[in-house]
Parts: sequence; C-alpha cells; structure tokens
Amino acid sequence: MLAASDESLGAKEALLSPAPVAFAPGTYDHKGEVVDGWETRRRRGPGADWVVVRLGLPGRVRTVDVDATSFSGNAPVPCRLEACAVPEGSEPGGWEQVLGDSQLVADNHNVLTVADLRRCTHLRLWVTPDGGVRRFWVHGEPVLDPRPFESLTVDLASEELGARASASPLLIPWRPGLSWPRPLSGSGCARAMSAPAPLRTCRRRPRGRRQGRDGYQRPDRRCG
Repeated sequence: MLAASDESLGAKEALLSPAPVAFAPGTYDHKGEVVDGWETRRRRGPGADWVVVRLGLPGRVRTVDVDATSFSGNAPVPCRLEACAVPEGSEPGGWEQVLGDSQLVADNHNVLTVADLRRCTHLRLWVTPDGGVRRFWVHGEPVLDPRPFESLTVDLASEELGARASASPLLIPWRPGLSWPRPLSGSGCARAMSAPAPLRTCRRRPRGRRQGRDGYQRPDRRCG
C-alpha cells in the first residue's frame, strides 16, 4: 500500500492482510471502533476517496474482489479502478481507467471482472463517495519485464514468472485436491505429500488380475 486519500477510521494496510476479517463490535482504539479494514471519514460534499496499491508482480488483472464484509451502512456505493505501468522504483503516474463505476453490495464480497488486460504495476481504487472496504484482492497473471533477467539463469517454470500447468493426463477425478497440476509451478518449498498440493495421477498397471494378500487372484480395478 503506497498512499490513500484518507485513513481517518481505518488503515489502508488492512486491505492486503491475508488474515480473515476479524471485526469485533465494541472494540476501540485511538481512531474509534476497530474496523479491520480501510475506512474514510464521511464526505459532506462532492468527491471520492482512493487508495494506491503496488502489485507484488507486474501483470494483467483479470478480477478484483472488493470485500465489504461487515460494512453495511457505511460501505461505498460504486467503485472504479485505474491502472498504470511504470519502471521499478518510479512513482506511479499516467493513470488509465480499466474498470468503470461498478455498484457494490454492502456487507458482501464484490468480485468484478476487468476487461482491460493491459500490463500494469500499480492500481488505484476509487470509492464513492466514502466508506469502508475490508480487503482488496487482485487476481491475474504476472507479466514481467524481461530486461532485468538478461544474462541470468531463471526458473522458466515458475508461477511468479508467468508459468502455468495447462494439462495433465490421468488425473485422479475423485481426489481433485491431490490432482491439480498448478502447484508444480508454485514458488517456495514443497509441502508434505499429505497436503493437497502435489500433482498425483492414478497408477499405470496392465489390465489383468492381481494376487491379494490371501493368495487369491482378483480383477485389477486400481486404474481404469
């Protein structure tokens, strides 16, 4: 989070918190009731509030989730989204609108589709006229500038560099949590095999019969 027009009632940093919303009515701090989200003071005239987010990786934004959970009477009415692409270390500027005014439902997740797929490094969320947002989720594909990687050896199968697992044969249909190939290109260390992360397929065995522990021959049904 780089900047916001106002943070009178709730800090902008809460928008990117990975933790679930933890709003406890009746809990107060120096700003008033703790809202676990970004909330601005009430406007008595025209205008709107905004917050600027630097993306973790440059890329194309597909959808955004403007989470207004627990904001019922003080949620924004519409929102809009602007984007820009600037070199690393530069101040954001040259904003272009990528999502027009979109109505928000109070006390709810609001998943909005972004049709403009230009590459961007920063987003500016506008809320009209004011109000609160719990979390701001941005989903899309990374599109990196290749120039910083010249003369370097990189993992081209990394999800952070834009790689995606597109297909795989013999996935276990009744164990979807253990068969999705996308974690293969994820970053970081592998999790335990008991977690729903790695790619797993059914065993390849020739059709026929197998011998059970009791010595009897039975049809082999382990793999269709």
